[in-house]
Amino acid sequence: MKKRSLLKIAVFVIFSIVFSGCWGVSSSNLSLQNEDKLYLSKGVPLAYAYMENGTKLAYIKFNYEEPKDGFEVINISNNGFYPNYSMDSNVESGSNSPGCLVVMNNTDKNYQFCTSNYTRRTMLSAGTSAIWNAGATFTTVGLNVATGAIADPKFFDKDKFLQIVKDNNLIQIRTKISEIMNLQNIHNNELTNLYNTELNKYTTNIDNISFNYSYVDESGLLFDKKLNCNIKIIPTPPDKNLNSYMKQIEDKQFTSLNDFTNFGDNLIARLVNDFQNTKNTYINNHLNKNFKQYNISTNSDKYFRLNKNIAFNGEIILPKNIEYEYGKKKTVPVKLIIKSANIENIAPQKFILSDNNINVSFNNQSGSYIDAIMLNNTNTFLTVKSLTSYVDGDNYTFSNIVNRELAPASRTLDSNSRYEIFNNTMSNKLSLNNVTKSTLSSKKIDYGFAIKYHIQDSNLEKTIFKKIDYTYLELYKNYL
Repeated sequence: MKKRSLLKIAVFVIFSIVFSGCWGVSSSNLSLQNEDKLYLSKGVPLAYAYMENGTKLAYIKFNYEEPKDGFEVINISNNGFYPNYSMDSNVESGSNSPGCLVVMNNTDKNYQFCTSNYTRRTMLSAGTSAIWNAGATFTTVGLNVATGAIADPKFFDKDKFLQIVKDNNLIQIRTKISEIMNLQNIHNNELTNLYNTELNKYTTNIDNISFNYSYVDESGLLFDKKLNCNIKIIPTPPDKNLNSYMKQIEDKQFTSLNDFTNFGDNLIARLVNDFQNTKNTYINNHLNKNFKQYNISTNSDKYFRLNKNIAFNGEIILPKNIEYEYGKKKTVPVKLIIKSANIENIAPQKFILSDNNINVSFNNQSGSYIDAIMLNNTNTFLTVKSLTSYVDGDNYTFSNIVNRELAPASRTLDSNSRYEIFNNTMSNKLSLNNVTKSTLSSKKIDYGFAIKYHIQDSNLEKTIFKKIDYTYLELYKNYL
């Protein structure tokens, strides 16, 4: 029975609206935006006006607090004014899309129409009353599906809202806030110029700092080489630490335009009169005391790479920071203690394999790949059948040199076909960690090549095989 009554009421409401001609009813146009430059904008809140019954200013605060019952809050922002509730963004552009909605429990589905003095009744579409239900959809009857209650469709009334702003002198209050903010900006611009001048001196002064390296080579493997330690000078300028004049009023509360204007005028006069002292304090207590040093960093303090085949283990001793003294040249001592070296793929850089018929020269620049120059010394075609490398008992046959034909008395440079000459086991034998000069000079390794070739006119197939014993130190020196 109750639901039927509610439905009748809903139908009556719809028909009443239809026959009264209320198609998108709007309140009178006050032209406030043009006359008084009032505008609806969220912006960045500067203050909060607490309005008794939504219409009469009770007090202004600069830190937000939840309003008491019977109060509404108007945000005074850097761009204008805005009601302190969730509202459709289209309202700002003047449309009549439904706006006065409050999100309940921070979910997507629980909405309700708010009770506000800044709303009016209107129509969403011809003959359709706008009802918002728990599913966040509009219904065409006046029944809230979730609660079974009649919803009161209201829309934000921008003109009414801006008239309340005007009647309560919120424009003048915002103007006084803007004066304080503008003075803050003017003063902070001066302080920023002082800061930037000092920052420029501080930054360019880095050119006066150099490093003096000294080495203690306990490994015996550095010889006359110098290491790149990737030492960086890191500027550590202080924050600008500019003024925030709004902090001087953020904990205060004002009940009227006169109350706030008197306070604001006195504050502005005091800030202007004290600004020279403010600048002196900023220079002496902030800039002069806090531009004081640079930090020093390095990518590693234990591991120093010379090239892709050699790296050193050790430690670097240097100060963590450098005192800032403008215009004074400074040399920072850097001490490197080299404990040992790590070596990788230190194969002989040049190896020649030859007889009367063929000459093969291997040039190794990277350690694990070679360029091969092959010279046919005969007057007939010669075919290289295979090529094999040897490292300390292990061997590896080149997969990309099979039946390579050389013309009579020709020279072939395979510089664009860099040959991989080792397998992993062989590469590991040519790579050692934490070694010193004495270790490398006493440790030996054999290294060599074998080639099988065929001379076509003679049906002769021959093999050349050659290995040489090296100390690791001999190989190591080739990569310095």
